[in-house]
Amino acid sequence: MNERFRKIALKIAELVGSPWNFLLWLLLVCVWFISGFYLHFNEAWNFWANTTTTILTFLIALLLQNTQNRSNKEIQMKLDEIIRSIENAENNFIDLESLSDKELRELEVNLKKHRSKKI
Repeated sequence: MNERFRKIALKIAELVGSPWNFLLWLLLVCVWFISGFYLHFNEAWNFWANTTTTILTFLIALLLQNTQNRSNKEIQMKLDEIIRSIENAENNFIDLESLSDKELRELEVNLKKHRSKKI
């Protein structure tokens, strides 16, 4: 199921991010707005529009977050591999995402000290 969800989420993210999709939604918003004049912006029209946009926004945000999380993991793994492949690189920069905030601050302080020595 995870693989199927990954493929669906990736495809939806590609579609949602396309210029054609933006133009489609812009057109739909225009149609929605114009229909409000014909329906006199009544309560049913307002309820339908608000409910639809809320649900779509929520679902797309979840799918995009899934895609972004996966992309961040992939980038982090690639960066870790680059660090491993460089002979003089400090391996303490590998797997930084698993460190606590305190450990990250300590590493940042040490890095700043190291940089100031080189200058």
